[in-house]
Amino acid sequence: MNKTSILGWVVAIIVVVGFGFYFIGRNTVDNMQNPVVPTNTTTTIVIPATEKPVVASQSATPTTPTVTTDTSVVTSDTTAIESASVMPNGALTNYWYEYGITASLGNKTSLQAVGSGYEAIPAPAYITGLAPNTTYYIRIVSQNKFGTVNGSQYQFHTTQGNQSPVGSAPTTQTNAASLIARTTVTLNGQVTPNSVYTSYWFEYGTSVDLGNTSTLSPIGNGNVASAVSVSVSNLMPQTTYYYRVNAENQFGIVNGTILNFQTTGPKASTAPSASTRNATDVGTSTATLRGSVTPNGDTTTFWFEYQKVPFSSSVTQR
Repeated sequence: MNKTSILGWVVAIIVVVGFGFYFIGRNTVDNMQNPVVPTNTTTTIVIPATEKPVVASQSATPTTPTVTTDTSVVTSDTTAIESASVMPNGALTNYWYEYGITASLGNKTSLQAVGSGYEAIPAPAYITGLAPNTTYYIRIVSQNKFGTVNGSQYQFHTTQGNQSPVGSAPTTQTNAASLIARTTVTLNGQVTPNSVYTSYWFEYGTSVDLGNTSTLSPIGNGNVASAVSVSVSNLMPQTTYYYRVNAENQFGIVNGTILNFQTTGPKASTAPSASTRNATDVGTSTATLRGSVTPNGDTTTFWFEYQKVPFSSSVTQR
């Protein structure tokens, strides 16, 4: 074999090996899709959750509640189911209904709590003990520490010969939080609709006043306890949070017990550090690229870069 042939074989081998490394590296990056390194390890890779976390809406300045009146009423001989909505606007808020056979009203339902968030919460009432075939005047009233707001007054008429609706207010239970991390958590609870179409939501915050509200979610009209949860993000690290689950149907609102959890640390994160290591399992067309990553307190992604010529910056291998 002459020198020209030998030189040709050498060039061919270099080209094949080079393309092998290129496609191995390319496939490695494509398959990894920027793997995630958790905040508390330098080696484990986790897949991020696909469910979009809840970030509750906020208002800059707490104020009096906002009340929206709904004049639709479901009546029987002696009962009435009222509907409205209340937005607490940043302070612990209660609501009740005032009613009577004249515009002076004179009667009122028991107080029900709707938290302190910035979401409009359904505010139902189930009123019993009414007189059949009678016109009543009614309005919703809502109150927090900033003041009291009256809804519009309207009328309804009880029926003659209709039976009272079947069902009751939901049953709720706040359960321990799970997947507690530096800025995220999963809030858990349990809700029993008690045979009436029911919705639930979570409240949470850095004090027992709560202040943040998840989106209302339907849970149907069954008669068995069902587990409910919501993923929450954008929390502060190393902070105690309070939370509860709530549920409502046409018979009223039920607030779960307030529990608490503490997010993990560190309080502040720094940029990650990385170290490149020697490649292993080097073959004619494959290689395993190696390195270590320290997230330094925050969720971190990593990838490998490679090329056939040296990088312009210095690289330390070990």
